[in-house]
Amino acid sequence: MSSKLSALGDIGPLAAGDIFYVVRGGAFYKTTLQEIQNAGQIVGTTAVSSTLAANTFTTVTAAGATNQSLPAAPTVGNVCALKNQGAGLVTVLGNGNNIFTAASAVSDTIETGGARTYVWDGTYWNAL
Repeated sequence: MSSKLSALGDIGPLAAGDIFYVVRGGAFYKTTLQEIQNAGQIVGTTAVSSTLAANTFTTVTAAGATNQSLPAAPTVGNVCALKNQGAGLVTVLGNGNNIFTAASAVSDTIETGGARTYVWDGTYWNAL
């Protein structure tokens, strides 16, 4: 197993044995995609959605640019993971909450082929 999570956010294709870092009770834990799915923390996948549900992995397959909004009322430890398998840019919106990458912002962009995981810490959606 190799950790595909990087500061750059490009995690490549996902597999059940891939290692992820999640937040539970304010602490980071190392786990696999399969363990997250088994625990019900990732409840499913969807092709395209304008507003994401908490604790989901979303694959965006849009032919053009699209916007995806993170949940507006998250609870600490909520996770949203996105993979852009479409041809256009994906703009991720904080939906009233800021996203923290290198600095606080209202949105983040995922290029074609890129992926990003967002974790709510009570103040920001942290882009991992």
